[in-house]
Amino acid sequence: MRIVWTRPLAATPLGLSLAREAGSLLVWESESTLVRLDSAGRVELRQRSPVTPVAVTMSDDGRLVAVAGRRGQVCLMTLDLVPIWERTLPRKPTALAIDHLGRRLAVADDAGGVFVFDREGHEVWRASAARPLTRLAFVPEAPALIGAAEFGLVCAFDGAGTCTWRDGLVAHVGSLVVSGSGDRILLACFNEGLCTYALSKPRSQRLPMSSPARLAGMDYLGETIVAVGLDGTLLRCAADGSKQLELALSANPLALEVEARGEAALVALGDGTLVRVEMGAAR
Repeated sequence: MRIVWTRPLAATPLGLSLAREAGSLLVWESESTLVRLDSAGRVELRQRSPVTPVAVTMSDDGRLVAVAGRRGQVCLMTLDLVPIWERTLPRKPTALAIDHLGRRLAVADDAGGVFVFDREGHEVWRASAARPLTRLAFVPEAPALIGAAEFGLVCAFDGAGTCTWRDGLVAHVGSLVVSGSGDRILLACFNEGLCTYALSKPRSQRLPMSSPARLAGMDYLGETIVAVGLDGTLLRCAADGSKQLELALSANPLALEVEARGEAALVALGDGTLVRVEMGAAR
């Protein structure tokens, strides 16, 4: 693995979203600023968020941006960060997801509520989870939404908002990512290492070769895994979780995204920089 470019940011990055089809990047900075960058890390747009964000995401086609605010606001915006609509939830949002074409927007709140809106801002369905969900992800090739709490719950909802399965995973979850088909649902767990589910197999499987991880990312097919260990080292892992390559970074990784083909990862660091890391060939 090697770093191919590094870009300084104006403030500490709090989150990172990659439009995997378009190649655009969206960084959420500490001063409630949203920054859009091209695939080479060049700033295309910098603008203050209309709300104080607790979560930010961008659709895979790069056309839509969603922001959840501290006071319950949920905003959908264009690529140029022009507001399309805004809704207000009764409780503080805890997680946010948008499907790859921007057709559905999901938001979870701190009371365990889950709300899904369409592109026009109409509520499609709502549901309740046993715990507040802090991670959400749509499955690109199936009408399904996956959610995870920080501790003790992983669940799946179908296109009508019915909970099709749930599991009481006893692990502190740092991140949640899904493959395009939903055949691999990957969680980075602080104490369990890398754990997986499948949309059709709601039973946890710990990858036997993996070690505890704070963050994890995955390519579209679910074949290449990139993780951040507890010491902050960036790891390229095989499908069984075994370490293939590792790279020490200059500062603590705060957010991680992996390109669709698994050729590179984008990492936001605590020293206020954004880096692109090419994965290289596995040993």
